[in-house]
Amino acid sequence: MDKKHLLLSSLLLTSSLIANDAETVYNSTAKFFSFDNLSFNVNSTTKTESSHKSMSFFVAKGTKNDRSSLLMRFKDPSEIKCTAVLINKTNENTTNYLYFPSLNRTRIVPSGKSGNEIFGLGISYSELNPQNGTFEPLEEFTQKEEQYYKVIRTENTLQSHYIIKKSTSTIEKIIVYKNGKLEKEMVVEKITKIKDTPLITQWYINDRKKNRLISYSIDEKSISSKINFSLFQKNRLERCVF
Repeated sequence: MDKKHLLLSSLLLTSSLIANDAETVYNSTAKFFSFDNLSFNVNSTTKTESSHKSMSFFVAKGTKNDRSSLLMRFKDPSEIKCTAVLINKTNENTTNYLYFPSLNRTRIVPSGKSGNEIFGLGISYSELNPQNGTFEPLEEFTQKEEQYYKVIRTENTLQSHYIIKKSTSTIEKIIVYKNGKLEKEMVVEKITKIKDTPLITQWYINDRKKNRLISYSIDEKSISSKINFSLFQKNRLERCVF
């Protein structure tokens, strides 16, 4: 191999290692709902220039054998009470389900609609359960004497910039661009350790596209490690169990 090809191979290998570093940093950080075998209640408030709406929902996540499941079931407001979102992942296959109590019917969310927002929460199915995507080379910077990583991940038309505090390996902010245009910012306000695992318990979304601010907080008293795995069976979603 001549020097030119050797140099090119070396550059490609270095680039690949850096990209893998970015993915490793991303995978090792505390992310939204990145936990196993926990359940809790979440309260949210959405503010716009003309309205102020509150919502609450139950979240449970369980991992058993080769399957990981995430359930979200709405408690308030009354018009969507018992509506449920279920994400089942086995190996690399993921299926998203929606249960509508008014129709008493469970529907599969087509993969082409995984980028759709979930019931005004300001977050999509794909953001709740990131699947594919490519990573840019890992960046590092210093701000207010603290060192941070910036991980840039692209999936379809979305590009997410994760600002991660280096000393704690926790995400402090996610900046989301769609088709190159700034869409929203997710800012972490509080992280609580549950059995030595960091859990994001308070955050907000500044939705620039829809000009709204959505705040979230987990009721820490509701956090439980007692999981009933029947919650994650799609054929039982009609049972309004929290």
